[in-house]
Amino acid sequence: MGTKLSWYNIKNESGEIFIYDTIGKYDAYSASKFIEDFNNIKSKEVTIHINSGGGAVFEGLAIYNTIKSSEKSVKIIIDGLCASIASIIACSGDEIEMNSNGLIMIHDPLTISGGNAKELRKQAEILDKIHDQLVNIYHERTGLDAEVLEDYMDKETWFTAQEALEAKLIDRIIETDKMVACVDLDSYNYRNVAKFELYKSKLTESKKGESPKMEKILKILNVTNEDEAVSKIKEMAGKITALESENSEARKVKNEQTIDLAIAQGKILPAKKEFAFNLLNTSEDLFNSYIENEKVDVPMGDLKVKSNKAVNVENIESFSQLLDDPELCERVKDENPELFNKLYDDFLIKGV
Repeated sequence: MGTKLSWYNIKNESGEIFIYDTIGKYDAYSASKFIEDFNNIKSKEVTIHINSGGGAVFEGLAIYNTIKSSEKSVKIIIDGLCASIASIIACSGDEIEMNSNGLIMIHDPLTISGGNAKELRKQAEILDKIHDQLVNIYHERTGLDAEVLEDYMDKETWFTAQEALEAKLIDRIIETDKMVACVDLDSYNYRNVAKFELYKSKLTESKKGESPKMEKILKILNVTNEDEAVSKIKEMAGKITALESENSEARKVKNEQTIDLAIAQGKILPAKKEFAFNLLNTSEDLFNSYIENEKVDVPMGDLKVKSNKAVNVENIESFSQLLDDPELCERVKDENPELFNKLYDDFLIKGV
């Protein structure tokens, strides 16, 4: 019998793994513990069941790399929800099957961070690198162009079993009336959960008839069946995305005008325009505090900048050293791209 191990459960005798919680949720059972347990499975054929809303991206990438490089034959079965980094783990399988009432969600990587403008730009650069890694994995699995995949990820796209099959995210659909426990999507703060509330309800209702919840949804949308409801929700999602884009562009124009006015009033040096613009995009309160305390009579030449030119690139041992110094990071990337790629790959797998 298997023993419950936080977010995963392994049955060594049958070679089955159940990922039924937030990946990397408990420190005691990190990716390294999962990998150790996976490698200790005696069977050469492993089946991994997934019903997860996602979790820690680096934990998931390490698990993906381990399964992908393993000599074991691995089948993935999506029992219910397979969202975010859980969908990356699913891509590691030699075969991927999905219950007919399941869901897959892919999106751009997210983070919650604080700090100054330099630190936030550093976090954004890391997110961009992770984004590229995820696109490559989805491309290897589906064969879809990077532009198509990036559009799916940018929109936070939810796939039904049939849609996942058409996108080649899975190999086959398992027709079933059995339902697994529905993951609480609200706890993940995904931005399109509300738009796809209809899909979420499908994970908890029986195919033998419409639930009261489904009837309420149909009434609110003023439609007569599920197909019409799905079409209407997708139409509404498209309109919301367009409005979000328009609002973003309008905010950009407004912020540019605010910066130009502050420069004209002598509150900001022209040389600091880009810094001030990024600060305003991050927080209006931080920007207002900055211009209130900014001394515009201090010339840029008086600012002291720490130099990294004395650092020998060959002595860099870990990617973590580069995270604290973006300029040094760029030097290593330009002067020794092979070392940079090795350090970055080690960082993704080992976290150092």
